Amino acid sequence: MNILASDFDGTLYFQETGYRETDIEAILKFQEQGNKFGFCTGRPLMGIIHFLDERLTPDFYILNSGAYILDGDRRCIYKNTIAHSVCEDLVASYTGCSITVFTDEFIYYTVKPKQHDKNGILKPYENLQDDIDILGISLHLDDDKEALDLAKKINGHLKLDAFVNMGSIDCVAKGCSKDTGIKAIADFYGLSEPVACIGDNYNDLPMLEGSELSFTFNSSPDPVKKAASYLVDSLSECVDWLMENKRSK
Repeated sequence: MNILASDFDGTLYFQETGYRETDIEAILKFQEQGNKFGFCTGRPLMGIIHFLDERLTPDFYILNSGAYILDGDRRCIYKNTIAHSVCEDLVASYTGCSITVFTDEFIYYTVKPKQHDKNGILKPYENLQDDIDILGISLHLDDDKEALDLAKKINGHLKLDAFVNMGSIDCVAKGCSKDTGIKAIADFYGLSEPVACIGDNYNDLPMLEGSELSFTFNSSPDPVKKAASYLVDSLSECVDWLMENKRSK
């Protein structure tokens, strides 16, 4: 049995074009042959299920960069939250950034996003109650260079781990990453062999470096390509490779 953990944005789902039909078909065939497929993303659960193709039935969800992990029935496997005091410090320190705070059910914003909130999941930051678990925080900037510089500062001064993702910075509780999420899934399924993973950007570096079976695209940034075991042009090409080299366990 092979297990594949896929990044979402820029790997499986594309902002301009949505899903590639060949990727959907490859995932379905992969699962039909007894393999497991799931997400490993910086997005919260609400940011996945409202964009999920109805044909996809993930076997697991690694969300908020490893801070929140669910099985295929969306039952919690692991959860690590950010203290409200840390969140308040971050928001107060970076008032020049648009910031979103992710919880189980809602996304709280300091500057309202431009997209239409058809599902009612967006709420003003001042409405965030003290008893609500904070799973992740994102700071939205203009480019990766600016984001990389700011992420270094956050990692050095706050009780958070920060990962750059397409010009934004995804922050989670200290000790969480996409790699720790993948290792939790390996434990959940009782695997001794590595979980395969695929991603396209800087926030995928922990899982690409941590897995012996990692994939990224030929079009990915050079540091991301250097971290991966294999280069492909699509998720479907990655799936084809895994099925051709299927493990017996």
